[in-house]
Amino acid sequence: MEKKILFLGGAHHQCPIIKKANDLKFNTICVDNIPNNPGHKIAHKSKIISTIDKNKILEYAYKEKIDSVICYGTDIALETQSYICDNLKLPGPKIETVNILTKKNNFRFFLNNFKIQHSDYLVIKNKLNTNHKKEVNKLLKKYNNGLYVKPIDSSGSKGVSQFKKIVELEDCIKFAFKYSKSKNIIIENSIKSIRPQLCGDGFIMNKKNNFCWFWKWMFLR
Repeated sequence: MEKKILFLGGAHHQCPIIKKANDLKFNTICVDNIPNNPGHKIAHKSKIISTIDKNKILEYAYKEKIDSVICYGTDIALETQSYICDNLKLPGPKIETVNILTKKNNFRFFLNNFKIQHSDYLVIKNKLNTNHKKEVNKLLKKYNNGLYVKPIDSSGSKGVSQFKKIVELEDCIKFAFKYSKSKNIIIENSIKSIRPQLCGDGFIMNKKNNFCWFWKWMFLR
């Protein structure tokens, strides 16, 4: 019997891996909340479910008796992948790792704590208060090229904006909150790009790096 792979997300950039799984004779299933996304047509089976709806997808995964779950090209579905893998006893990312790598405040703390790369940042939950404004003013004096406001839990630069004056702050915060599921945002400094940055994606199997794709990126933020 063909092994079943559940794919979280069926946008255009997520289709190549579904196609590859089809070529390898796996039984592919796509879940995505956008009916017109092409992954629904490419996979052998599909279901209209948001990739962040952990419980609905888990229920569907039980029903379909999946053998594995893949979250490709999206940060926001990683928590769902971890949740499903944990409940179905499948190999996958641990929730502790996901919370560090997909939550900007946790990742900045990790980088600062291990002295990998220092950032000055401020986390705001639900609403802006007077103390927040005081802290932001301090940062603006330190960084004359401005600060960035970001949802801690979005990807693809959604909800991100830059400001250089305190009067611009509230509009930036409202914009960021629109894209934050947890209603947490981060305000942080930019990092100067001294030279081109080398980026890439990798796949690890049996503790070995089996594939990497590298490219140059001229700016960090």
